[in-house]
Amino acid sequence: MRKSMHVLLFFLTVKENEWKVRRYQMNKGFLKKIISAGTAAAMIAAAISTAAIPVFGAADVNGVYFTNSFEGSSDNWTNRGGASISVNTQNYYDGSGSLYVSGRTSDWNGASVKLDTSEFVPGQTYSFSAAVLQKSGSDVTLQMTLQQGSGDTVSYTHVANCSAKSGEWTKLENTQFTVPQNSGDTYLYIETPSGSNVLCDFYVDTVQAAVSGKASPVVTGKGTVEQPPVNNHTIKIMPIGDSITFGWGEDGGYRKYLDYALKQRGYTAIDMVGPEGSNSATFTYNGQDVTYDNNHAGYSGYRIKEDEPGSGWGLLEKLQEKDAVKQAQPDIILLIIGTNDMTAAHPVTRCESELHSLVDYLLANIPSDSIIFMGSIPEFTAYGGNPQRVGNYNATVQKVANDYANAGRNVRFADVHGCLSSSDIDTDELHPNGGGYEKMGKFWAGIVDQYIQDTKPVVTTPETTTTTTTSTTTTTTTTAKPTTATTTTTPVQTPVEGTYFFHDTFENGAADWNGRGAASVAASGNASYAGDASLFVNGRTSCWNGATKKLDTSVFVPGNAYSFSVMAMQDVIDSENFKFTLQYNLNGETYYAGVAQVKAAKGEWTKLANTSFMIPEGASDLYLYVETIENLTDFYIDDAAAATSNTNIEFEEKPENNYYFYSKFEKGTDGWVSRGGTKLTVDSNYSYAGASALLITERTSTWNGAAYALSTDTFVPGKNYSFSAYVMQNTGTEQNLKLTLQYTSTDGEVYFASIASSKTQSRAWTKLENTSYTIPADATELLFYVEATESNCDFYLDEVIGAAEITSAPETTPVPETTTTTTTTTTTEKPTTTTTTTTTTTTTTTTTTTTTTTTTTTTTTTTTTTTTTTTTTTTTTTTTTTTTTTTTTTTTTTTEATTTTEATTTAPPQSQTSVVLKDVVYGESYSLNGCDYNSIDEIIIQLDGNVGYGFGGCLVMGYWETQNAYSHSDLNADNTIRFKITNPKSAMTIYNYWGNMKLVSVTLVFK
Repeated sequence: MRKSMHVLLFFLTVKENEWKVRRYQMNKGFLKKIISAGTAAAMIAAAISTAAIPVFGAADVNGVYFTNSFEGSSDNWTNRGGASISVNTQNYYDGSGSLYVSGRTSDWNGASVKLDTSEFVPGQTYSFSAAVLQKSGSDVTLQMTLQQGSGDTVSYTHVANCSAKSGEWTKLENTQFTVPQNSGDTYLYIETPSGSNVLCDFYVDTVQAAVSGKASPVVTGKGTVEQPPVNNHTIKIMPIGDSITFGWGEDGGYRKYLDYALKQRGYTAIDMVGPEGSNSATFTYNGQDVTYDNNHAGYSGYRIKEDEPGSGWGLLEKLQEKDAVKQAQPDIILLIIGTNDMTAAHPVTRCESELHSLVDYLLANIPSDSIIFMGSIPEFTAYGGNPQRVGNYNATVQKVANDYANAGRNVRFADVHGCLSSSDIDTDELHPNGGGYEKMGKFWAGIVDQYIQDTKPVVTTPETTTTTTTSTTTTTTTTAKPTTATTTTTPVQTPVEGTYFFHDTFENGAADWNGRGAASVAASGNASYAGDASLFVNGRTSCWNGATKKLDTSVFVPGNAYSFSVMAMQDVIDSENFKFTLQYNLNGETYYAGVAQVKAAKGEWTKLANTSFMIPEGASDLYLYVETIENLTDFYIDDAAAATSNTNIEFEEKPENNYYFYSKFEKGTDGWVSRGGTKLTVDSNYSYAGASALLITERTSTWNGAAYALSTDTFVPGKNYSFSAYVMQNTGTEQNLKLTLQYTSTDGEVYFASIASSKTQSRAWTKLENTSYTIPADATELLFYVEATESNCDFYLDEVIGAAEITSAPETTPVPETTTTTTTTTTTEKPTTTTTTTTTTTTTTTTTTTTTTTTTTTTTTTTTTTTTTTTTTTTTTTTTTTTTTTTTTTTTTTTEATTTTEATTTAPPQSQTSVVLKDVVYGESYSLNGCDYNSIDEIIIQLDGNVGYGFGGCLVMGYWETQNAYSHSDLNADNTIRFKITNPKSAMTIYNYWGNMKLVSVTLVFK
């Protein structure tokens, strides 16, 4: 039997007396097909007797191996060369999506999919087809090609080509293609023919691979194509500025790309105006000759104003001399000026004043409904230029634009700088190169298009008024996009995390945030707005470098509004302008929309928020990012979140001392409530600290106790927190006490999670603590409570905290036992009347311990003869001050080690100069509250000696020091690593990243 038989597995199943065969394809995730027994038998027979299996064995009953429709994913297709691919929902042949291919820099760049050679066998014949679309404005030949092999053995075979009209879905197909007899990896891809120099973007949909002769259902001319807005009204645009507007280094500069891009968007009557240039010029773009309007007001070498009257080189004076603006009467002014002011080292205060003079002139000479867009200048490093100088100037441009906008004038800021990277600047380190000018043109086209559609809808064309009787004010909007993207019909998806679509706290890493540009990002414990960590952003070489997060368009639906928020902070310079931005792709162009902007003082966490930011219709490839405007400072972000529109996103700042709540029971129950009908009493007979504690009595089940409700706004599901409480019972025997979290899951069920527990000795205050407890990610209705799990005994509760992770309970000297011996009968399981009697006794015997003991014994004996006598004896023995102190210290330390890690560690008394800890485990948190941890001078890590060269990573003391990497060469001769301690903490965690070494011991050395 041929090896190809192993491609299929047949399982015979009986259902309703009918035999069927279900085929499972082993190496592809395609849909399973069910065929009849007769067909199955025929296929099996054919497999045994013929060689046809390589062709038909993996195909479904319709003869199709696979179909790619790109509904929400790229279906395993990848980019080829410098091209980028993404799913587009505005243009598609079938369904609701297609594969959009853009950014091509060579004609062989395109989209590719790997073929399985066990299905597509060399020497066999198959059918390959696809629907393709391009919108370059001219006919373009698109080509399907097969690549085989790799390196020196790679070969390319033409499969099919077609002449695709601009704006029309076209069938690309060959139903009789024989795979050549070559070996190696096989790829099918779509490109433009070699040597054509056509670099247009294109779309691919409904890709089909089938048996020989099987035609695709694609019909040329059908499918959905997004139509650009029809706009025949003449729009006069006046580019004004220096050599960048003039187009130094490339005729036409950004202006030719702007003209072309607007016409591609459907603007058929663009009039570039200005005293320079001509009405018509040509350039070659994507292999096509393109005509553009070349009028402008760009003057190479010019500054905002003359240095001295009559000295020349001032843009304001040049425009006044030519009366350029009044003569042109532009609808839109695109202004980029200031690069030459920066090369001349003009102070930004002077530039700000001169920009006001220039804009005042422009506003005085244009129609009242026209608008001025003030653009930021590109990065440059020639003539002393640097990112900080450029950033400072661009912040000034934005400030001036905002001054006018806030005063109700038609002036807006446009961040041209943000659309460029260092690779877009020419070798002169001053002007954009060809690619940079192209990006600028597309950026300006987006600004102009958005302004016209949102602010100045055109309603004057005869076609508009005669075609429809609906309100003309909506004509532009309804013709701009297909009905599938209509805002009113797109539902807003339910938030994926409680009330938030996302809430990134960076407590456990960078989440899905990445560096933008040259920036690096990493979770850091050095600063935080809430919790114990934030995202640190450094290594920035341009202001637009920062931290970025990709948004899913199935959640953040284009055309809908959302609330976005993030906290930002820097502690380097006196103040910094932070900016929250959305990058998106629209019709093959990349755009940048400001979400929020704020100026923050050094060291202050500042909120960047927009409660109703609308994602543009038709947008794809959404990236949310944080950047700065002026400087290249390192910065932190925290509590990044998104919610439904009009949601005011608020998170609690890290509280003082890291405590979210701190219950001392000095003035009441502090919000604690009965659980299971228990009685809660603020009692002054016993306390760990202060004058009183909470007494829990009348328990009838082990789960009865005291409870405290936690808010999920503060104790956020999925985040880590510290919980701690001091407990004491007076039963005369050992009892197990426990901290528990009750919560309701998203499945509607109630769950109970253990936080910390410990065996407690009678009349000994014991600390229950977990400094790194994770609230379950799906938890709601949080109830934190304390219980005794082995009996219904009474117990005391004091000094309870809920705090940021790795926050230990406060260190307080317990109230001496001699003042609390009269509460012996109170802690036994008695009715309320006995407690009342004891309270009275406490008042009368405070002055004499002996009298107190005698009275207590008498009272106890009357109530219960045998048990109380035993209890009294035990109490008398343990109330010796020295014994009590020692017992309490030992118990507390044991409890801390138990509740924070499985290992048991005894902390040293204060009198020792060093102590060796055994059984320490990587990644576990150990409390050091039983020792004078503030006096720790050094920590010595002893390894097992078998470290090898695998010890090349990180050995880190968590939350103590700057995280340092220790390599093999840092080991001492005795296989130890020594940490010099400058900032001791009450909890210790040792982390091991990479490396092959085991912990033998940890030695604490005290000053």
